[in-house]
Amino acid sequence: MCTYLIRFDPDHEWPFLIAGNRDELRARPALPPGRHWDDRADVRAGKDVLAGGTWCGLNDFGVAAAILNKKQALGPAPGKRSRGEVVLDALDHADAIDGARAIGALDGDAYRPFNLILADNRDAFWIAHDGDATLQVRAIEPGLHLISHNDLDMGPRAQTHLARAMDAVPSGDFSDPAAWQGWIDLLSARAGPDAAYWETALNVDVPEMDFGTVSSALIALPRAELALGRHDGVPVVADKGSGNGSVAAGEGSVVAQAEAASDTAQTAPVFLYADGPGDRAPYQPVPD
Repeated sequence: MCTYLIRFDPDHEWPFLIAGNRDELRARPALPPGRHWDDRADVRAGKDVLAGGTWCGLNDFGVAAAILNKKQALGPAPGKRSRGEVVLDALDHADAIDGARAIGALDGDAYRPFNLILADNRDAFWIAHDGDATLQVRAIEPGLHLISHNDLDMGPRAQTHLARAMDAVPSGDFSDPAAWQGWIDLLSARAGPDAAYWETALNVDVPEMDFGTVSSALIALPRAELALGRHDGVPVVADKGSGNGSVAAGEGSVVAQAEAASDTAQTAPVFLYADGPGDRAPYQPVPD
């Protein structure tokens, strides 16, 4: 099922925040986020060992992506490609606009239905595959959002939890899990199985299926003036206006200024990961 909370505010020093749970069969092997792909050295993401793709990740240009199965579309199907490949394809791009354009051009018939969230520090997109050949690309409006296996801000999960998420928006030092505590508590909340459990639970545990919340991730993207990433080990300042990342060096360069400022201000995107549900596993920084 999976669930992600999103706060998008282009005028904020940290325009994009996303926090979410991955729900999966516990027996399905996975690796925690890292640089797992030799041909995609700029990508840090968890790895689905069986299919080779990912469910959530971040590239060195500050583009974040997360995918969720649509309702009644859990698991693989004969003749369909892994949806985890879609996240990697999205993270091949230096900004969200180019990534959204590329994903929107994919043949939907090749994949089972999904929701994809794709964002950088200027733009955010929800890409919906409802089972048709054509994918629907929609800009995410500024504000607070929740997405699961229904459409964005739709369904029982959004109706149940979105107002609570609004009262607990993360703030402060996003590299510290304490800044996210309100959302962590919300994503960690357990409810007893009942008639509405499958439609409202965020921290899922279904022992008879060996299915549940297996991990959680927190990502924060800083404003363009603050953003400092890395490309092939070299500092990169994201130039979102041109759609490219620029590599710079030298005492007077923007990179040097950003590095000098990093002692007093966060400049790099934040990526924290819990190797289990948030009420049972600590959130740790994803290694660079």
